[in-house]
Amino acid sequence: MAKFKDRTGHVYGFLTVIRFAGLNSRFQANWLCLCSCGNEKVVFGGNLNNGHTISCGCKKGLCKHGENQVGKRTAEYQTLAAILQRCLNPHAKHYKHYGGRGIMVCEEWNTMSKFPAFLAHVGRRPSPKHSIDRWPDNNGNYEPGNVRWATIEQQASNTRRNKYVTFNGETLCQRAMAKKHGIDPTTFRYRITHGWSIEEALSK
Repeated sequence: MAKFKDRTGHVYGFLTVIRFAGLNSRFQANWLCLCSCGNEKVVFGGNLNNGHTISCGCKKGLCKHGENQVGKRTAEYQTLAAILQRCLNPHAKHYKHYGGRGIMVCEEWNTMSKFPAFLAHVGRRPSPKHSIDRWPDNNGNYEPGNVRWATIEQQASNTRRNKYVTFNGETLCQRAMAKKHGIDPTTFRYRITHGWSIEEALSK
């Protein structure tokens, strides 16, 4: 029998895979799926993976939501596509900084067919100046509770190169802590590097 990925239990749009349903004429796997409306449908695995089929047919209006029209792909749609590329495609330019170091995409968002679930969680991009950010855990995965639309300044404060400090029960990156207390960030870093306490380094 041909080897294929077991999709049992996986969710694609409004479809949940129940079990393997045999091979088609090209020896490709078909899957019996349960739609959120209650109907069952046998779907070719490739159509699940690429987002071509996301329901038994009852959600045709949503299938043609316009997010993926050639030349008119929305910022949100392109954002998820970029996330999947850098986390799942070893040939992607930035894969080594994401998937290559263990950053994953949660089950709810790990194919383009699941874009509706991604959009429902993150919402529309607030402005062209915002981009997706893993927060509060920059080393964590793309998953509910760890993503946000962030400004360029917020992104700069949330990189794995940043060093964090805690003062009066509050933890911030060194730059943010210095700016909050009216200290030049370079001066603050110099003081910390040369053995000053946090309280001393934040003194004017």
